Amino acid sequence: MTSLYLFCGGESYSGSGQSKPLDKIGRGMPLVSYHYEHVRAHFQKIVYLVEVHEIDLYKRLLPTGNSTQVNLIPVPQGSTTLEKLRVSAYFMDEKKASVSYPDIFSSDIFWQDFDFDNFRLLQVPIKSRFPRVYTDNFVDQVKGVTNYQSRVPANPHFIFGGKFDFNVKNLHRMLKSYNDDSSNKKQGLEISFFDFVAQHESMQVKTIYDPWFHVDSERDYKLMNEVYG
Repeated sequence: MTSLYLFCGGESYSGSGQSKPLDKIGRGMPLVSYHYEHVRAHFQKIVYLVEVHEIDLYKRLLPTGNSTQVNLIPVPQGSTTLEKLRVSAYFMDEKKASVSYPDIFSSDIFWQDFDFDNFRLLQVPIKSRFPRVYTDNFVDQVKGVTNYQSRVPANPHFIFGGKFDFNVKNLHRMLKSYNDDSSNKKQGLEISFFDFVAQHESMQVKTIYDPWFHVDSERDYKLMNEVYG
């Protein structure tokens, strides 16, 4: 099974001043605790990349002694996801691993193991809670309004689904190449580094049509909980 490395950071949506995974939602538990229960069956090892000033908080929250190995790696305060990935790469001794975020919830298909030698991004179609508007753009006229969203949209647009899978040896090689390439714009992991990898190596994509949630609020949590519990 694959190891999972999670980027812990981001601003609290509750105004607590702590990182978002520590926000208490639902039944009053931190988001990171719900996420651990959501993913633990799929991984032998889960590693949390935690900024140094919060490491003790996460140690008190995350379980020990279960069949899933839980590790915490301290990273600099205010570090980007790319900087967190660079730090975590020093500790990766497995053949393959995934990185994600502790506010992403989806189906078993999203989290399942993979078998390939290079890189893979997961993508999801753009969806909205607002109804879809059908228009005739030549005469600026609305033809209809519906809340139906096809599982496979006729004209899909996709966004990064929040999970990056890779062969660890190849990740080390690409991080070194990226650091040595003075022409890249250094826009971070999700744009510059992913684009760099795609331009230089074979990067597969997996499209997830199952329910997918980026939990940013109590409302997001309630919607997610209705599907995944």
